[in-house]
Amino acid sequence: MLAVSCRCVGVDCDFKGTGETEEELLNCLVDYAIKDHGYTSE
Repeated sequence: MLAVSCRCVGVDCDFKGTGETEEELLNCLVDYAIKDHGYTSE
């Protein structure tokens, strides 16, 4: 299981994303960043 938190990338947030593969982890993080931090997919 791979994992990374928002804090690992300098964001003051307790979210921790996980995934079985790098692709799953990245998708989890992107979805969260868009939904909860207001980032866009562009």
